[in-house]
Parts: sequence; structure tokens; C-alpha cells
Amino acid sequence: MNPDAGKTADRSAQIELDRAMCVRYRHAAAGCRRCLDVCPTSAIALRDGQPVIDRSRCTQCGACAGVCPTGAIDVGIGAVRAHVMRAAAAEHKVCLACGQSEKRPGAIRIRCLNALEPSVLLGALAAGCERIEFTAGRCEQCPRQARGRTPQTVIDEVTALAGLVGVKPRIDVACVPGGVALGKRLFFRRMLEGKRDEEPAGESEEQSLCIDFFCNPLDDRSRHEVPAARLMTISALRMLQAKEPSGVPESVPQTSLSAPRIDAARCEGCGMCAAACPTGAIRAERSQSGLRLSTQSGACVGCALCSDVCYRDAVKLVLVQLAEALQTDFRVQFECGAAEPDAEDVWEKKLSRMVSAPVYRT
Repeated sequence: MNPDAGKTADRSAQIELDRAMCVRYRHAAAGCRRCLDVCPTSAIALRDGQPVIDRSRCTQCGACAGVCPTGAIDVGIGAVRAHVMRAAAAEHKVCLACGQSEKRPGAIRIRCLNALEPSVLLGALAAGCERIEFTAGRCEQCPRQARGRTPQTVIDEVTALAGLVGVKPRIDVACVPGGVALGKRLFFRRMLEGKRDEEPAGESEEQSLCIDFFCNPLDDRSRHEVPAARLMTISALRMLQAKEPSGVPESVPQTSLSAPRIDAARCEGCGMCAAACPTGAIRAERSQSGLRLSTQSGACVGCALCSDVCYRDAVKLVLVQLAEALQTDFRVQFECGAAEPDAEDVWEKKLSRMVSAPVYRT
């Protein structure tokens, strides 16, 4: 019997925002609006171009965390991931139930299924899960219902990614409404905000679930860190591909996975894209010939910040095939020589283009 059965997996009392990973806080030119667009109660708004969460409006559905590309929003999904992986390995079956549904034996309860992202279920499939069940309440009547995001959206995302390696997951959805009004639960939860029923899963436990560990390309984890969801997605797809190599389609269709492309003819080697990238998918380093910009497709989460900050329009995000999306090696895309006539004059010109005004040396 699964020891986690029936437990409420997401134990975080409120949604937390990691500003170091949010692209809006990293650079003013960022255009990401995913969390704002999906919030059903408009609890997330921009203040001076940066997202802030109104606790009085937030229903803690977690949809914002499900769509955040950099993992900057935390709703305790690490605990859910740990429960799901243990259930998948022990019983080869995972049942996830939303907080509005009727309690069922053996189900792992989560406030809202919209908080899930594909890596959780892909990890379960890689661990040997043969069947996944979603038990939901009446989503159409739920105030937590996200704009355009439903449990079926999560299922479609997982099915599309698993299909890249020839896996057709079995995911069933059942509607089993509960007997407690959601409004009452939210009222009492807010009264007891900050209370924890159990200690959350530790970081080391969650990291250990990345079976084929995908190393962080940079040492400075406070500024460049590959999100756990991306690590699990990469690891799970590799494992599924290795389990059934004969099932992998000969011609994999275009995926939803992206990677940065640097136009060497436009790039001037300022390195701003590498400095802004929250995951280290672009790396700037000094070489014998000068400055080198390298990219790592596997670390790219598609936040598009590199493209947003490039004043020369030299960086673009493009959809890539599966083989490239799983690539963990760095690929050199730009290299400039150190023998420039007057390096100071070059940087003055670059800065002048950035600010659209003349720059003079004093």
C-alpha cells in the first residue's frame, strides 16, 4: 500500500515568488505575461513592470506556477513530485485528486490540478507508471478555474511530450464533486494561513528524483539555475527514450521545445543575453581569440528574455527537434577576435546604440 495515499501533497500555505528567477525582475525589457494571463482572479498585477501577488485575491490554484517557464513561482509542487514518484515506483499507478473532489482511497490530493506541469507526470512515466488518474470536482463552477488552462491542458502537454519518444500515456479523468463548498475551505485556509500540517519535502529529496541528473552549467546558482521542472523533463524523456528505442518515431514532428539562436552577423558580443538568462542556457566566456557565446539547448526554458534584452535583435528562440532539445553540451554560436583597432571606441559605439544617444569619453 502506498504510504502517501490520501495525503495532501501540496502543503505550502501560500504562493511564493522567487524574484531572482522571475524574468520581469531580472530585466526591465522582459515581456513575459504568462502568470498574469492565466490567473483566474487577477491576483497578479504589474507594479513598475514587475509582478506582485495580491494575497486577498489569490485562491492558491497554482496555475501561475504551472505556466511559469523559469520556476519562479512556488506552490509546493516539490512535495507533489515526491509523492507521485513514490506511488509510480511502488504501485505503477498514480491518482491525483483536486481539493474540490470527493476524497478517494489511494489518491494524492492537490489543491488544484492546474498547478501541475508536465515534468511531474513525465517523471512518473519514467519511474514505471502505467496509468494516471485525475479526479476533479466541477471545474466549470470552481473559482480557481484558470483562464484557458484546465486539467485537460496539462494532459495534452504531457501526451505531446511523451509522444516525442513514442510513448502513449494512459491518463483517465473522472469528475467526482466533493461535499464541502470551496468558498468555506478558502475562508478557513486564509484564517489559518502560515500553518503547516507536515514538513515539506527537502530540496535534496526533490533533486534525487532527477534520475539522470542534468548538471547546472554555471556555478552561480543564485543567478543562473535550471528549474527542477526542466531537469525532470530532460531526465524523463531520456529514460523513456532509452526504455523503448524502437518506439521512437523515425521523423519526430516539430516540438514545443525551444532553444536560442544567435545571428553572428548581427551580434556585437556585449554578452547581455548571457547575463540575463536565468538558467544559463547562454554562456559568455573569454577565449584565446576573444569573446565566445555558447548555447545549451537542454537548459533553455523558452522564457525569451535573451531575445527581449538584445538591442541588436541578434538572438531568437526557435523550435527544435527532440535530439537538440535534450542536448546538454554547449554549442559555440558566436566568437569575436580580440584584435580590434580600439576597444574603447567599439564599446562607446555599442553603448550609444543601446541608449539611442551619443556617448562621449571624459
